[in-house]
Amino acid sequence: MRKVWIGVCIVLFVVIPLLIYTGRYQKPIRVASPGYAAEISFRLDEEGTPRYSVLYGKTPVVVDSPLGLEFKQGGLLAQNLERTGFERRGGDGEYTLPFGKQRKARDRYNEITVSLKEKVKPHRRIDVILRAYDDGVAFRYVIPRQKLFRPFEIVAEWSAFRFPDNHACWAQRLDRWVSAFDRPYDAISIDDLRPESIVALPFVVRREDGITLAVTEADLAGYAGMSLGALGGSAHTLVSKLSPLPDSGGICVRADSPHRTPWRVIMIGRTLGDLVESTIVTNLARESEIGDADWVEPGLALFPWWPDYRSDAPGVPNRMTFENQTYYVDFAAAGGVPYVEIGPSWYGPERSVAANPDSFDLAKPDPKLRLPELFDYARERGVGLLLWTHWRNVDRQIDSIFAVFERWGASGVVIDHMNRDDQAMVEWQETALRAAAEHRLVVSFRGASKGTGLRRTWPNLLTRDAVRGNEHNKWSDRVTSEHNVTIPFTRMLAGPMDYAPGGFDNARPGEFAADYSAPKVMTTRCQQLAMYVVYESPLQAVCDWPGAYRGRPEFEFIRSVPATWDETKALDGAIGDYVVVARRSDKDWYLGAMTDGTPRRLAVPLAFLGRDRYDATAYADSPGAGADPKEVLVSQRRVTGADTLAIDMAADGGCAVRFERAK
Repeated sequence: MRKVWIGVCIVLFVVIPLLIYTGRYQKPIRVASPGYAAEISFRLDEEGTPRYSVLYGKTPVVVDSPLGLEFKQGGLLAQNLERTGFERRGGDGEYTLPFGKQRKARDRYNEITVSLKEKVKPHRRIDVILRAYDDGVAFRYVIPRQKLFRPFEIVAEWSAFRFPDNHACWAQRLDRWVSAFDRPYDAISIDDLRPESIVALPFVVRREDGITLAVTEADLAGYAGMSLGALGGSAHTLVSKLSPLPDSGGICVRADSPHRTPWRVIMIGRTLGDLVESTIVTNLARESEIGDADWVEPGLALFPWWPDYRSDAPGVPNRMTFENQTYYVDFAAAGGVPYVEIGPSWYGPERSVAANPDSFDLAKPDPKLRLPELFDYARERGVGLLLWTHWRNVDRQIDSIFAVFERWGASGVVIDHMNRDDQAMVEWQETALRAAAEHRLVVSFRGASKGTGLRRTWPNLLTRDAVRGNEHNKWSDRVTSEHNVTIPFTRMLAGPMDYAPGGFDNARPGEFAADYSAPKVMTTRCQQLAMYVVYESPLQAVCDWPGAYRGRPEFEFIRSVPATWDETKALDGAIGDYVVVARRSDKDWYLGAMTDGTPRRLAVPLAFLGRDRYDATAYADSPGAGADPKEVLVSQRRVTGADTLAIDMAADGGCAVRFERAK
């Protein structure tokens, strides 16, 4: 027996070091976040396939998930790999977000770079960078300069996300690659998804122990946007799916080495609020390309298209005319609203402009609108005009049209109907932002995919939609209060969203009917008010017509609420049930609470106020709001951080509070 043990020891002593040396067996490389909250590890399995795992605390949240890219040049790069080196580094810095949920953000992480090479010809090389933050992890591929990849084409990315169990999840499932990315988020389980599914990001997973994860991407540039689908033959596992280039025969990315992919981000938190407050997406984004962005102004914008240009002024028609637009400009000036959006009809009939944009010229506005005179009129009253555009018109005229807009006096552009996130569209959006910045134009992307931190790189990008918002109430009955309290914990995790709140024609769901010309909303008025705090958007629409707001005390809250913040606290909530968010601007705090179709009473501690005294003005559902959702109860009281705020919300209701520091 002793000889047997000696023989075993000799084998272990000789073989294991040999396996380690040859790469057949390697201990995982681990990198923990600075506060040891999260850890991501990397290993090569026996087939030379890269794999990673993620711990949150000591809890496995993503397990043994394979990585790889598939090229047209040489096929799948995910097997027969050996490690040729790795490097550790860390970072700890602070940067300013000019607009968004907080002014200052800390970028503190640890990172490893693992260099890999095929052991067989053609000996292609690839690096994987893995980064750990306290609020999540991220990884990306780097393709070093090499002859075979000059240039290269990617046909698929095989980044997998294997979860330990069939957790609950919220997925925006698309029908096809061409999409406005405004489908609702379905509450399902991971294994309900199929390989043919196209799941837009963010994708949110809620574990039974309360830990929540969100898969998204950051620093998307020169690459295709990522969606997810089920990985066939592997339970509880999703895999990346890249948007193909149009008419490319399945090619997703065309590039030249060296090149790097976007970050694949897994946000992690013990509470939903941890994810709402996280800045990991902008942490991973490139720094600003605009040297001086002081000219970029966030704020509210009237949205005359939503109420179909409704007017109550004598002699002012209910359609887009010079007189109609000056009516909206006058209200904006009187109400302290800095912007008015000029809708599609300014350069052609709306339906024709949307269906056949190539038939129209952005430099040739409808003369009946008297656009030069309208710009002068707005400028004299301190109101900026935002011009709606179809992206194909902008694309055709991009070398000259923004200079024309600047000369006219436009403050910005709304670019619509992109409806793609393939590599060509991703690159085009940066081209448009760069050109707009050269002419000091702010930008709103509509008909666009989710944010990926691009607003840090281009601060003139104030917002984008990729959300089912109030616009859909013109033709749909699916903008429910349940949806409204789902998107703060799903879509909004990727950044600002242009929901267009402020609907004041409030109807109970059972009495709601979609109406294109006179749209209603299926919430109480107070839920619409609360959206201005809960929903992040540095360019925030005021969607209804002036007659809905004039003389209403609730409009005082809308006109007072900032569009950008110094600090955000996600206080409470459950996906699809309710949400409570508090945000600070300078010395004042604002609070928004929203509920689904269930009446709800909440007790909200005001500890975020600190020791100072505040005068609180609350706009709450009145006791009769269940029958008449337009009813609002306005109250005032003095409070401190030691107090608790009692909030009673009707079904589909909400509450909005302004806390002004007492003098």
